[in-house]
Amino acid sequence: MSCLILGEVYPYRPHEDEDTLDFAATRERASLLSPADNNEQIGLFNPLLHDAKFYLHLNKNDKQINQLSRNSKAKLISTEILAFIPSYWIDQHYGGKATMYYRYLELHCEAKCYSNPADMIEILSHMLQHYQKEGGYDVLTVDSPVYYEGLAQLNLVELTPIQEKAKWKLGQNLPVAKRKFIVKQLLKRGSTGDLKAAELIKATLNDSIA
Repeated sequence: MSCLILGEVYPYRPHEDEDTLDFAATRERASLLSPADNNEQIGLFNPLLHDAKFYLHLNKNDKQINQLSRNSKAKLISTEILAFIPSYWIDQHYGGKATMYYRYLELHCEAKCYSNPADMIEILSHMLQHYQKEGGYDVLTVDSPVYYEGLAQLNLVELTPIQEKAKWKLGQNLPVAKRKFIVKQLLKRGSTGDLKAAELIKATLNDSIA
């Protein structure tokens, strides 16, 4: 699968040791963009990665099911907002340096829709196990009276990634010394996402400019 980097001036790319599909799999929510005539529909779903493919479950009457049945091209977008970087961490005078660090992944996929409960049951079971590991529900089977009506309302969308576009914005345009300073400030501030941002910046310091 080919990868295009969003932002060509600096290497805003995932670290060479990172698996972008694993990144998408760890996101509890992802946006599905489906094509339409001069328009795109978007929906927010809980994705499941299984055998290098992503799966989403939608109501069978969802507009996106109809669109995907006519055009199988779709995009699955995963994001992680990490940390706000105040301008004075970068420049003591110019306020325009304030920015946000984040990770963005856009998977261009081939979509296939399933409506037969027998074709969906295995993946839906994996979804339940993935998102509700503690259990607390009846086993999912095709002939279960508990799930019969629910299964009749669902479609399963299978997404096979063909190409990806990624942007890991972690200050790669800054000198190493400045980025090390930002790491110290993130660790000191300790807000939600700061520790993760600091870890990711440190992992990519070798990609920085001198």
